[in-house]
Amino acid sequence: QILEYLPEGEQEVYQQRFHVYGQVKAIDNDGWGLLEFRFIPQLADSRIRFTIRNEELGQQPLYLDELFIRPEVDDVYRQEDNYVWKNNRWFSLVD
Repeated sequence: QILEYLPEGEQEVYQQRFHVYGQVKAIDNDGWGLLEFRFIPQLADSRIRFTIRNEELGQQPLYLDELFIRPEVDDVYRQEDNYVWKNNRWFSLVD
């Protein structure tokens, strides 16, 4: 769930709910998944709250790692010795 709200009184501005599996773009061999979704803030002075749930996990932890938010029209790159990174996707430079 994505909830956009005003800080004063937490008045809801916009809400979007979706199933995570519909947003999975890639899964690696270790079970990590890359999720992507589009979100357009409705107001400049609002706040955003992301909520992720999986009832099947029960009390087991659900990890969120490397949250990356960027304008849709911009690409972000990073290069290290062994990989290139583009928009939170990793590409190995070593065979």
